[in-house]
Amino acid sequence: ANAFNYHLLITLKNYLIDIPSEKPMIITGDGNIFSAGLDLVEVQSMNRIEFRSFIDLFQEVMLLIKKRSGLTYVVVNGHAIAGGFILLCCSDQRYTKRSPIKMGLNEKILGFSLPPVAQAIIENTFMENADKILNAKRILELDDLIRINNFIEISDTPMKTAIKNLEDLDQENDIFLNKNDNLEWIDRFLEKNGSRIQLEFEEGWWSEKAIRSRNEQLKKLGLSKN
Repeated sequence: ANAFNYHLLITLKNYLIDIPSEKPMIITGDGNIFSAGLDLVEVQSMNRIEFRSFIDLFQEVMLLIKKRSGLTYVVVNGHAIAGGFILLCCSDQRYTKRSPIKMGLNEKILGFSLPPVAQAIIENTFMENADKILNAKRILELDDLIRINNFIEISDTPMKTAIKNLEDLDQENDIFLNKNDNLEWIDRFLEKNGSRIQLEFEEGWWSEKAIRSRNEQLKKLGLSKN
């Protein structure tokens, strides 16, 4: 499910360091799911110190994507949940086929909040519509997101469309012009709110309700050791 475990995050980080920041980049998923978010099997085995290091790495990778000077597009090949949805929001543009895929956050459903970088990226991406994403009581359908801020573009050939649009863009395009403003907004948000949101996230993650919810998810998936 292209879930984020330590190995995948390190691999992504190394790619992002090796690829020149000014180069355009397209990210897509392998298989039928773009990403199901954090690898629950791995993270449920972590203690608090290990988990804090893991989340710091996840946030570092998301910022590496967001802060690239070149454009990053995502071609969504399937469901994009939780951390997978955050990755979509790190990109400058998103493309997919019309299909019954689901995208969005499940943190509220599972009983905890987002870490600060993820919160900042969601707020910056959706602005006045951010509450619709952050407080959604279900994973969203494609049509829910098409209506918000032109979040995603539908195409019969999303990869070809993404490549063509990258080739046709010039430095005066609004996507380029808005990048620095968006990054400055995220930096201000994190400076003002980062410590508080990190504390809220960690308290929520380790709450009895959230631990129970994650264990129930693992049982449903047949991945529980109990």
